[in-house]
Amino acid sequence: MIKTQHPTQPGFIGAVDNARRKRLLDLADLTRSSKRQIIKLEWPDYHEQERAALNDLALDGPKTIIPLARQLSGYSQLLRAGVPMIPTAEYSTLVMPSLNRALEADWSATSPDIGGDAIAVAEAKPRRLSAYVVVSDMLRVQNELLVGAWLEQQLLASVGRALDKAALVGTGANNQPTGLLNDTGINSHTRASNGINSLADMAAMEKAVADNDGEDNAEDYFWIADTATRETLRNTPATAAGTTFGRSLWEPQPANNLGRSGVMGYEAIASVHAPANTLVLAQKRSMALVDFNKLQVENLVDADQAKEGFRTMLVSGYYDYAVLEPNGICKAVNS
Repeated sequence: MIKTQHPTQPGFIGAVDNARRKRLLDLADLTRSSKRQIIKLEWPDYHEQERAALNDLALDGPKTIIPLARQLSGYSQLLRAGVPMIPTAEYSTLVMPSLNRALEADWSATSPDIGGDAIAVAEAKPRRLSAYVVVSDMLRVQNELLVGAWLEQQLLASVGRALDKAALVGTGANNQPTGLLNDTGINSHTRASNGINSLADMAAMEKAVADNDGEDNAEDYFWIADTATRETLRNTPATAAGTTFGRSLWEPQPANNLGRSGVMGYEAIASVHAPANTLVLAQKRSMALVDFNKLQVENLVDADQAKEGFRTMLVSGYYDYAVLEPNGICKAVNS
């Protein structure tokens, strides 16, 4: 799993490695170009990340590289929370087997029949994302490198937002992934009272994941809600069997972080993409975003727009979202 939480580095354009330096120079050149061009933006692939992780000799070159997941984590709540991003250089459908945690070895003297159970898999295929970014000629003339950095940030912000939205509410149609709120294969818990999330409901969601052999690591849990549900839970005292715990039901920090004692002790995010009354308990490793390493920028030449001092960049890339372990997620539903 790629770690996505990193400290902020000072400087006008942030952290830089050789790949990012080339990206920014290429973007600066593209903003100067008066003809139609297409450039591919390169990030360290899986093999480069692996080599950097294993590089222990100072003479072998710089150990610091900036993977796409690290930069996208500034604009994607899921990546920032720790959901992994899988990079691949293969432009084809990926078939990823789902781990069966309920499979149990036999103590008998003879080898048991493996049975006729099918292997469950998650599929990820290249799905195109695209966006237009408008650049001012005035900014371009004043500071090309900063405009290149801004352009990179803007395109990553648009991609990060689209990935989060697809992961939550993707319909599975019109080239969209199937988001977890529309996924019928994951666990669900029916609330005791429609529209109300109680401590008992939240504990039952945790139990549903464990009962279905979906629990991997308790520290890997996190909550996903819409902003209105967060507001309601923040103002709802945590009570059980007539006892008030003195905390609200929404405590986003883990219990062992900064000395704070959350009711459930798990991280939490509130997404603007989630519909009303959304509440999901998920393990980060049970899902993944997939990067097919095909992000590119095209300079669209428009004479009328150029006269007004602007130019348009078309950004396109290929990504997907997949649930790797359906039993590692539980969503609350009404009866």
